[in-house]
Amino acid sequence: MIINAVNCNFELNGRGVRAVFDAMHDELAKARPHLLVRQEDVDGEAKGGTLWDEADERLGLRVYPNPKTWTSVAIDKSVFRSVRGHDTGDYLPASARVLQLRQAGPDSLPFVASSAHLAYANPPLREIQAYEMTRLADKVMPIGQDQTPVKLPLLAAMDSNSFPEPGTPGDVALPTAQQITDKTHLIHRAREVEPGVWEMDTRPDRILRSNNLLEDAARYAATVLGQTDALAPTTYATTTHGPAARVDRWYLSRQLLPAVVFVKVIPVRKFSDHHIVVVGLDSDRLTEVLHGLVVQAKNNPLYAPVPA
Repeated sequence: MIINAVNCNFELNGRGVRAVFDAMHDELAKARPHLLVRQEDVDGEAKGGTLWDEADERLGLRVYPNPKTWTSVAIDKSVFRSVRGHDTGDYLPASARVLQLRQAGPDSLPFVASSAHLAYANPPLREIQAYEMTRLADKVMPIGQDQTPVKLPLLAAMDSNSFPEPGTPGDVALPTAQQITDKTHLIHRAREVEPGVWEMDTRPDRILRSNNLLEDAARYAATVLGQTDALAPTTYATTTHGPAARVDRWYLSRQLLPAVVFVKVIPVRKFSDHHIVVVGLDSDRLTEVLHGLVVQAKNNPLYAPVPA
């Protein structure tokens, strides 16, 4: 089975336009999500949660929202079991859920799924938020009859409001300061490293990928699987924001990468200013990885159970 993990930053949840809301959900249904993470999930709680209820019904998913951050995680309950919520702290605008893959069995290692929306206008704050995101990859749970402590892997998507580090063949080029004509937006997306010299903000990507902690799924698909289309822009060019950019990205704990079979970008320009990004995961490989991490932990003396 291929598990479709879908990220969607739906611009202000359709801005209250019913036809746009319906059309976007038709597009999401075509993507057949088993895990759906969203940003700008505005007013989902309005009228007693009507919009979230509709998303449930249309997509066959159970939505776990964070109304304070306008983000949500939604799952196909036939594929995943929700184990518990996960606190995202005071500085990270995100939602997170600890999930278990049903195919892997009731005693298998869960993982953390998260949706994040980094700060729009503040590069230093995005840096802090990226560090806070690493906390979601630092959750340990006792697993099995012997309660072996195992660190949970992370599967997270975000509107990073920033750029991936350059250097991957085929990746979208970073904009230049001259290409971002809106003076305010340039301040939002770059840092002035010396008077008149601007450096585009790639620090969140660098932080998340540092020390081999996480990997950008599209980068992996392009460099390892040969899928250069995975590096397609996720936003389109505008006169104020500059050229098309790849600001929406999935990040996975590196242990999960063998389960990735594709990454694709689905353009939805008619309905949102961000495109849909889908990661396909092979459920058999994912099951093997999750079981393997438990075996690895049992053989690691650092994680040995403390004698009674």
